Amino acid sequence: MVTAQKNSISYIGEDSLPIRTLEILDKRLVSLSDYLDSDIVWVTCHADRAKVPKKLDERMHIFSMMTPPWVEFKRIRLKEYTIDNVVYELPPGQMDYLEPIPENIHGCDGIYSDAGRLMALMVGYNIYILNDCLHSSNEEALEIAIKVFEHIIDEAVNLWKEVDIKV
Repeated sequence: MVTAQKNSISYIGEDSLPIRTLEILDKRLVSLSDYLDSDIVWVTCHADRAKVPKKLDERMHIFSMMTPPWVEFKRIRLKEYTIDNVVYELPPGQMDYLEPIPENIHGCDGIYSDAGRLMALMVGYNIYILNDCLHSSNEEALEIAIKVFEHIIDEAVNLWKEVDIKV
């Protein structure tokens, strides 16, 4: 696993990510870690709140398939995301999606697809990805996973720049 010079990337949760996914993910997370000057913790949750640390510290946390504790959700299957005017059909492992209830959520910023589908929620520097975005069983699924992840991170950085947040 690649490690940042200034900050560290760590992974916790229910399963480990495949080596190929980690190689790609680490590069982007190291860049984000350096930009924010913060450690990053990736938490694989699969909608299980028991996998979420009881108390979050000052590090940035990215939660895979989770909402903030005050946001209720229903589980649905999602077929696609539209990003940069391209429709990406989600592979079976990435279709698991947590649809927040109600639609308007207080205390969070939203990250959306081009078609207006909520993809992630942000609370400060913590990002809650609503689908199982990095689940991939082959290279094609991994490409879609990375495209979704990149879109979420790019939009998060844009939101942070808008409000001039900097750690």
